[in-house]
Amino acid sequence: MLNEYAEKIVAHLTHKKWHVVTMESCTGGGLANLITNVPGSSNVLMDSFVTYSNEAKIKLGVPAELIEEHTVYSSQVAEIMAEQAIKNSVADPDKIIGVGITGSLTRKDPRNPNSEPGVVYAAICVSGGESGSVTFSYEITVDGDDREKGKEDVLEALLELTLDSVWMKVL
Repeated sequence: MLNEYAEKIVAHLTHKKWHVVTMESCTGGGLANLITNVPGSSNVLMDSFVTYSNEAKIKLGVPAELIEEHTVYSSQVAEIMAEQAIKNSVADPDKIIGVGITGSLTRKDPRNPNSEPGVVYAAICVSGGESGSVTFSYEITVDGDDREKGKEDVLEALLELTLDSVWMKVL
């Protein structure tokens, strides 16, 4: 199913001449990997960022103060990750979708006190250039016992939730 979602996204974005960029934490680049498994994906994905540490997120523009206030496990941080992915991308800023994913898959994170295993925050920011952008936020809950399955479940839930409502409708 994940491959089918990725194929639809790549075909649609290619047709519309749009790009996608991801800033992923707990999924470790899983969304970018799904997209690059599709032939022709280089038409839509020019870059992607795996920001597993707080420091990496900060280096790419997530304010340290925001992380201190909400921790990295929050919709606020996922939203800024999506926006900063766009700002750091080499793709056309007027026709790009940024995706931010952060959360805790299987364990409490001692550096971030509100981490809850199995709770992931995702955001999709659709940049419209001068007309502004719109951001959609999601909280996804998965089984916190199996890390690999958790990653797959997060990606499947995110793509299932957003395929028709974001990827296919807002462009």
